[in-house]
Amino acid sequence: MHYSQVLEKIKNPKVLLLGDFVFDQYQFGVVERISPEAPVPVLKTVEEKFSPGGAGNVVLNLKAMGAEVVAMGRVGVDYEGESLLQILEAKGVDVSGVIKQPQYPTPTKTRYIAQSQQLLRVDREDNMALPAQLQDLIFDQLDEQLDLCDIVALSDYDKGFFSPGMLLKIIKRATSFGKKVIVDPKGKDFSKYQGAFLIKPNEKEALLASGGDQKNSLGEIGRNLYSITKSPNILITRSSKGMSLISGGSQINHFPIHSSEVVDVTGAGDTVLSMLVVALASGLALPMAIGLANLAAGESIKHIGCYAPSIADLKKTREEEEQRVETLR
Repeated sequence: MHYSQVLEKIKNPKVLLLGDFVFDQYQFGVVERISPEAPVPVLKTVEEKFSPGGAGNVVLNLKAMGAEVVAMGRVGVDYEGESLLQILEAKGVDVSGVIKQPQYPTPTKTRYIAQSQQLLRVDREDNMALPAQLQDLIFDQLDEQLDLCDIVALSDYDKGFFSPGMLLKIIKRATSFGKKVIVDPKGKDFSKYQGAFLIKPNEKEALLASGGDQKNSLGEIGRNLYSITKSPNILITRSSKGMSLISGGSQINHFPIHSSEVVDVTGAGDTVLSMLVVALASGLALPMAIGLANLAAGESIKHIGCYAPSIADLKKTREEEEQRVETLR
């Protein structure tokens, strides 16, 4: 079956997304000279753009793919946090579960770009832990949202929203409601994701979390991560090599990438997470969901900055590719 036909099976699931929200700023301009003050380029800005990043970018991807999204997380009581929520609300996202925390600066990433090339990124963040009373506010809403959603996505950017105990509790509660939990992880300790249906690290994250070294094979990494997480599915994203799924700690399946055109990989991991979530919630088998995630990532990396491809985008791209293949035959 062609992917263009499989995409017809995508539904409009309700997704519960919990994670670290980030405010992304983009300053676009041109470089025509070097600064007389230091050996650095002078960027003359001509355009600026603002967008939800981190878990917020996952939300945008989910919405572009047709999902109904309930977001839970936190922002600061500041311009960036308010702007982020306004953008998400304008997209039809339920942000009632996003907490506003005083004295917490909304994490902000500012990227400076000239002629499609990122020159510099400036981060402002204070990864303070979420106070216990605010964790309680999350759990006060959790069961009601779990009862209504089709699937749960956790977007961990290590900005302090999740504690290990909080993650384990969320996964346990979601599992008790019969919901699959899909995790985009961060950090070296993957024991905090125990019980998740699928964990999606990149190759470097998988190696570090498995406690291995550069000589370790994918099989060894998979066995180590399975013993740590008890997650039946570890999906390792491997850049130009595509993705590798390690099931049950032993069985390995490889999925090649669908694009040779790479403009900007920013946000591609969020696109992979989103497509996996939407496909699985639509009832597709995991290998097919991964194939679609690869296709979505291939579309995302053709664009500057975070780009959220729609199902229509993916259908068009895939139909064109399938037509080219038929013509060559």
